[in-house]
Amino acid sequence: MKAEFPNATCRDRNLEQFYVRGLVKAKSVSLLQALAHNFQRTLALRRKAGLALFVMRKE
Repeated sequence: MKAEFPNATCRDRNLEQFYVRGLVKAKSVSLLQALAHNFQRTLALRRKAGLALFVMRKE
């Protein structure tokens, strides 16, 4: 996958500019956005493969 797809997804979610100041805060926003993107891709791929989205374990 090229970097354009995640970047387009970020733009669709209005992450065109950072609304925080400082490198640490901007990095935090970027990491949260990457985590959200990866989680949504995981759900989409699991749905496409016909796998359960979440597995509930009984102990």
